Amino acid sequence: MVTGWEVGAAQQEPGLHRWADRATEGLLFGMLVFSPWALAGWPTWSVWTMNVGGYLLGLLWLAKGMVRRRARYCPDRWTTPGPAWRVGWLGGLTLLLLSWSLVSALNARAVVDVVGLRLEERPGWISWLPHSYDAPSTWFQFWSHLGLAGVFWAAMDWVSLRDSRQRSHRTRHGGRGARREPGANPNAEAVGSRHALPRRLKKLLWVACLNGAAVALVGIFSTLDNPTRVLWLFPHETRQGNFFGPFWYRNHGAQYLNLLWPLCLGLYQTSFLQAAERGRLLSELGRSPSLLLIPCLVLMSAAPFVLTGRGGSLIAGAVMVACVPVLWWSGRQLGKRVVLGLLVLPAGLALGLALAWKPLSYRFFRGFISFPTHVEAWREGFTLRTVFEVPRVWRESAVTMAGLSESRTRLLGEPGSVSLSLRREGRLEVRVQGEAREQALVLMTTNALLAEPDRAVELVLVQQAQSSTVYLNGRPLSMRAVTNRAGFRWPERLATRYLWVGRGAGGSRIFNARLEAVTLVGRALPPAELAPLLSETPRTGRGIGLGLGRDAWEALRPAPVHHLRPHSLSPSMWLAEGLAGRQQFYEHARRMLGDYPAAFGAGPGTFGNLYKVFLRNAQATDTWHVHNDYLETRLEFGWVGSGLIYAAFGLALWPLGRGRGGRVPSYLLVFMAIAVAGCLVQARFDWVLQAHPLLFLMVLLCGVVSALGRADGARP
Repeated sequence: MVTGWEVGAAQQEPGLHRWADRATEGLLFGMLVFSPWALAGWPTWSVWTMNVGGYLLGLLWLAKGMVRRRARYCPDRWTTPGPAWRVGWLGGLTLLLLSWSLVSALNARAVVDVVGLRLEERPGWISWLPHSYDAPSTWFQFWSHLGLAGVFWAAMDWVSLRDSRQRSHRTRHGGRGARREPGANPNAEAVGSRHALPRRLKKLLWVACLNGAAVALVGIFSTLDNPTRVLWLFPHETRQGNFFGPFWYRNHGAQYLNLLWPLCLGLYQTSFLQAAERGRLLSELGRSPSLLLIPCLVLMSAAPFVLTGRGGSLIAGAVMVACVPVLWWSGRQLGKRVVLGLLVLPAGLALGLALAWKPLSYRFFRGFISFPTHVEAWREGFTLRTVFEVPRVWRESAVTMAGLSESRTRLLGEPGSVSLSLRREGRLEVRVQGEAREQALVLMTTNALLAEPDRAVELVLVQQAQSSTVYLNGRPLSMRAVTNRAGFRWPERLATRYLWVGRGAGGSRIFNARLEAVTLVGRALPPAELAPLLSETPRTGRGIGLGLGRDAWEALRPAPVHHLRPHSLSPSMWLAEGLAGRQQFYEHARRMLGDYPAAFGAGPGTFGNLYKVFLRNAQATDTWHVHNDYLETRLEFGWVGSGLIYAAFGLALWPLGRGRGGRVPSYLLVFMAIAVAGCLVQARFDWVLQAHPLLFLMVLLCGVVSALGRADGARP
């Protein structure tokens, strides 16, 4: 029986099939270019345009299948997508997922009333079928999923076909039954190199790389310029900066490029090794258009560092480290010349660090100001300790070493806030804010140690009820109280929610004082317990690396609320900060899981509106997603729907785990796997796959990878 995936001998291609195939190619390339530049899926019209493109691709794929069946035409393919069971399961899972979204929308249980912050129940829904708690949102997701399904199957079919030049060459050299040497690359019969790529795959990668380089170039300029409009033209309703070219959320731009540039690296490596095969590496490569891939690769690999996102930079660095051994392994037969291929990665890293070292170092080392404490009230007072080096250069405003506030965005002036600050040389200030902004108690003292530049200092504030005691390098200080004209009354409760660290002028992180440690203990330590902890000569990290080593404060029991090393590169700092507020999203999402069916979830696309109802805040315009794609998928699809998604994803990427297959060079498969792995890691800490351009690119890549099933003529 002849199937649609069978690799047939050369036949006359029907005109309608040829037209549909060319239209598919044009649409794929057009959508690949259009996707990021249409404001990266932010406006609804952008997503709907991509959806219409996906519908057309699906119709073209169905039309080609009908032509093949009616004309008994078996197109010549360079590969088939693996065992029939995998293709069948992929088709079944696609239908199941589309049916899941459709049934959830049709069988909606409720609609969210965003103004009234409530759910309007619908009668007649069936509890044992998937159902949505926000019908309009689920309908939008269904139409998007339908378009993405068309992209996947059209791309999978189109990439697997040979183009006209390869078909004519195959006809002249033996067609389907031609004899092939064992282990030979099936593409070598057309192009004569084991590093060659099928022409369609190569064209697709070229379009993606050139478009990605353009996105990176515009994104770098926009990051350095920091405009208040996306692409300098379009105002965003909730953001006034931190854009990356057409991406209104910079982490989306970083992951988009982190998904693309390993593919560009693989495309460049195939040309590099083909030139080496011919014996004249530099001259062959110099005449090749593949030389253009080098600036594309440098721009795309540098851009994630320039936009100064912690997640994007870490993923870019990890992907680079993972790619280095693959580059060396693929070119190991070149001897010393393999170094030429390895230079492209350091070039991108060097460009990124040269353009953005200061803001990037700020984000990694000094971009932390307020840390949630998860403390509702001080029952036994608190102890606040800081270790720092006295500044060399003093500024007009005070340098606040540490403080407590009820607000994440403001310390000074907040009712009940407490701050520990240096004000000019040798002068220490403890400020307690009253209920009114004009009311404050200021405790002041002067000490010669605080006027010695680079002097290591340990300050400890013990606060119990209305009594404040300050220790400087192990000795208590005599403080005098200054009360303003409005009079001061102790607030009913002192601030507890956020620990502030190193606040400078305007709320920014201070740069003129080196903070080594900040410790917050949830009780007022008595003198007997405090004495062994105090030091006359506190240690600092200068000259001994980034860390201080473990000290006695960490061994306290109960453990301190926070023990921070602000001058060190430490993931524990990011966790203490709450991953830029993400941990609060995670906590809320886990609480929301209990409100909806575990098997079916709340319905595709429903999180944004349901979260507003959960927060009881209709103006929460920045809370569209959980910042954890796996947790959001679990909440919206339940464990049954999530299992279907992961099963389809695993089957689509099945060829990446099969090693050598003869369809494309194995190192290109490894680069694809590294790119996908980087995206999946970042999806754990952000909402990258909820953005349409990234989801489209991932689906397109899955379709391409699925076409790498097995070589034509090989047995199942």
